[in-house]
Amino acid sequence: MTKTNVNTKAYQNVLEKIKDYIQIDQLKPGDKLSSEREMAEELNLSRSTIREGLRAIELLGLIETRRGEGTFLRPYQSYQTLSLLAGFIFQDRETKDNVDDTLVMIEDVIIELGRTRGEDYIQSKWSGHGYGYWKKRGYKATFEVILSVIDNQLLEKIWYLLYAFYLSIEDKQHIRTVKDLFQSFHVQTTIET
Repeated sequence: MTKTNVNTKAYQNVLEKIKDYIQIDQLKPGDKLSSEREMAEELNLSRSTIREGLRAIELLGLIETRRGEGTFLRPYQSYQTLSLLAGFIFQDRETKDNVDDTLVMIEDVIIELGRTRGEDYIQSKWSGHGYGYWKKRGYKATFEVILSVIDNQLLEKIWYLLYAFYLSIEDKQHIRTVKDLFQSFHVQTTIET
């Protein structure tokens, strides 16, 4: 069995277990999931594999981790997203390339909407803290500023789903950077000392 197949099975196990918690244990938003250690023991997987699976699900907004408290189920529309995610992560090379291509296309649309619906707000938000601040916060946090102005929940959900897939790919190459986003909106990218 190849490393990719092992990783696929591990992630699918984590995602299926969480789906089972939701369905069988009839968890409601706000309910706490088992700890990483407990899940690792139950699934016979490493804690790092559990952590990565939970991270992918958290990016979809289905769970939230509260430092020192645990992992909790968030309000959700449907947990069928987990099945979709489980069946998609770590597929063949062509699928990985498709995720990259599709993510770029979706981001292009979101960036264009950001320019037309809130370029001034985005520029002032990013400039207010400066490039160094946003670089430390990371790509996701920086991109969420654009999402906050586009007023399109479907595009937002599609982006989060694709971005979670993208983060799950082991040999990914980062498509865009914080610097690329700043340059798209003509915001200064030098770090002041």
